[in-house]
Amino acid sequence: MKPIVILQNADDDPPDTIADFLSEVGQAFEVRRVWEGDPLPERPDEFRGLITLGASMHAHEVEEHPFLAGEQALMREALRVQAPQPGLCLGDQLLAAAAGGEVYERPAAAVGWFPIEIVAPDVLFEGVASPFMALLWHSYSFSLPPGAQALAERPDGLQAFRCGPSAWGVQFHPEVSAATAASWVSDAEELLEQQRSGQTAELRAQNERFMPDFPALCRRLLANFLRAAGIATC
Repeated sequence: MKPIVILQNADDDPPDTIADFLSEVGQAFEVRRVWEGDPLPERPDEFRGLITLGASMHAHEVEEHPFLAGEQALMREALRVQAPQPGLCLGDQLLAAAAGGEVYERPAAAVGWFPIEIVAPDVLFEGVASPFMALLWHSYSFSLPPGAQALAERPDGLQAFRCGPSAWGVQFHPEVSAATAASWVSDAEELLEQQRSGQTAELRAQNERFMPDFPALCRRLLANFLRAAGIATC
């Protein structure tokens, strides 16, 4: 069985609940730690699906992180042959750029838990109530690629889109576990407090409130993706 390939772009954004769910349902997968030099798949026929995770880097920083250019080229080829792929946060922005959209710096970073509104019916969000709460942590956003469909949004930007029959991008972080979310807050505490006094305590309180139910959202989205892509029925 060909595996699902997960592209991990940084040590601090692991597949977490994605890996947990795929293991539970018996779906073969490989994690490529690309920032450490793990090779990208050469062709889409090497995998059943391609999941691209986030990172603190940005989609245009290909000189500092050359593997980003390779990821975008692989995504573009996967779009061409309609290979299943979801992109998350940075992965979402890389997918949007590969499909002809624009990735741009936001006036201010979006960090924390926010309500997200589903704006169009799609199999990816079947069984998900609207609005739903999700963890956001990004300073860049994206424009809708030509021919793509907006699926979810906030007042200050798109949060999910579909491009063709088997590619989806989400700007939020459904993959994140409680431990990863806590580490993000701790690692960024100084910067968060520079941005706004009390933001660290606010984020920790939000994590305690919303994180217990959050893995269920990841499981639902991933099960919907596997079904829509014809990979598995969960």
